[in-house]
Formats: sequence, C-alpha cells, structure tokens
Amino acid sequence: MHSLELVRLRFSNILSYGNTVNEVTFKKGITWISGSNGAGKSAILEALNFLFFNKPYRNIKKEQLKNTANKSNLFVEGEFIRTDSRGSDKYVMSRTMTGTGSTKTTMYLPIVTGK
Repeated sequence: MHSLELVRLRFSNILSYGNTVNEVTFKKGITWISGSNGAGKSAILEALNFLFFNKPYRNIKKEQLKNTANKSNLFVEGEFIRTDSRGSDKYVMSRTMTGTGSTKTTMYLPIVTGK
C-alpha cells in the first residue's frame, strides 16, 4: 500500500495575490482554512485546481486566474511525499501561466530518496 501526501503549496500572482510567493504548509490529517470574506481562501483552491488540472475550479476562463495588476507570471508549486513499503520520496510539481495564457508544467520525480 502507498500514500501520497500534499506537504506544501507555493503560489504567486493568482487572483488577489500579488508577485510575492505565498506558502501554505499542510500537516497530516485535516487542514482547516478560515478567514474573512476576501481573505484569499478560494484562491488556495484555485491554485490547487490549476496545479492538478490546468483549469480553474470555478466557472471562469483560465486566463482570469492570473492577477492582472502586474506583469509577472502566475506560478503554483506543490510538494508531495509518496510513501510505500520501500520508503518515502519527495516530488515537486509546478505550473506557470504567462500573460498570453500559455502554460508550462514541470514535475521533479523524485527529488529526495527515502530511507
């Protein structure tokens, strides 16, 4: 049996978030995200959906995910740990979108070998 655990999510220039790289760390178990309206909770879901499926979670055009207040690319990166009977490996997947809407996906398999 094996498991895949989301450990960290990094993103910038998505929806109301600007150029600064933001980071959310996930711990084992249930992760709870709370905040007032407009705090950016939905942007985290949008970042995950863009990373995994290259499309928005909501019914909007993909290009609308990018913050248009600046010229930087939209960037999302997820860090995962895969565990099986042989040990654990760390994987990183990233996806970027330019101002023209073109995307690039990169997967690093694995970046750290387990014990």
